[in-house]
Amino acid sequence: MIKNIRVFYEDRVPDFVTEAVCFLLVGGFLLALDSFIFYLSTNTGVSVLWGNILGRIAGAFTGFILNKIFTFSKNKNGGKILIQSLRYIFFWMVVTSISTLSLYIITNALELKAAWIAKPIIEAVLAFLSFFASKYWIYK
Repeated sequence: MIKNIRVFYEDRVPDFVTEAVCFLLVGGFLLALDSFIFYLSTNTGVSVLWGNILGRIAGAFTGFILNKIFTFSKNKNGGKILIQSLRYIFFWMVVTSISTLSLYIITNALELKAAWIAKPIIEAVLAFLSFFASKYWIYK
C-alpha cells in the first residue's frame, strides 16, 4: 500500500511532500505498535521505563527498514547502510531517552493512566523531529 502511494505521488508532488506522507503512514503504524506494547506491558506490571523501551524496540527495526525502503527510497545510498544504521541507533537512543524520561516524570507526578494518554502525544512530537533527522542526516 505504501509503495503504491509513493508511486502515485512520485511524479505529481515534490519529494519532500511524498516523503512526509510516507513517513506519516509508516509512523502511524509504528506509533500504534509502540503504544500497544507500552500499554500491554505496563498494564501487566512491567515498569514504565521497561514498557516504553520494549515498545520502542518493537518499532525500531521495523521503522528503519520501512523508512529506508519506502519513505526515503530516492536516497540511493545502499552502500551506506552501516553508517545509516549507526546514525539511526544513535538518534533512536536519544529520542527513546527523551520519551522514557517524559513518561517517567508524568507517571510519578500523576499516575500510569496519564502516561498512557501522554505516550502517543510525546511520540508524535518526537516523530516530527525524527522526520527531519531521517531526511537530512540518517538516510542521507
